[in-house]
Amino acid sequence: MKIIGILLLFLGLFLMVVGFGASLFFFMNPAGNLECTFAEFDKEKVDQAEKEMQAVKGTPEEATLTPAYEAAKRTAYLSQTKCNEIKTQKTVFTVVGGVAGVLGFFLALGGIGALIFGIKRARPA
Repeated sequence: MKIIGILLLFLGLFLMVVGFGASLFFFMNPAGNLECTFAEFDKEKVDQAEKEMQAVKGTPEEATLTPAYEAAKRTAYLSQTKCNEIKTQKTVFTVVGGVAGVLGFFLALGGIGALIFGIKRARPA
């Protein structure tokens, strides 16, 4: 029973360190900031193009600005979608790492319990 306790303890400690480490890494990692910066920049371009469209509404120049406005809207939508995907991915990995860390903590507790309160073999009489 002692070997099972030792294995549970080491496996639990390993899983706890890796799980909480991964959770902390994904929580602190600014990987999605660049995509979200692009999304904000594209949103500003759409706002500017929309103001230009409002200024030339009803004039012949409107037909030349419409494709640029539509392209800016598509680009802003795609960059915002990518930003949201990255934020969701970071959140999921943070939660999964935290759950793995908690599981590792309970495995380590089980290993300690197996070491301290291990079942003794019954000795034949």
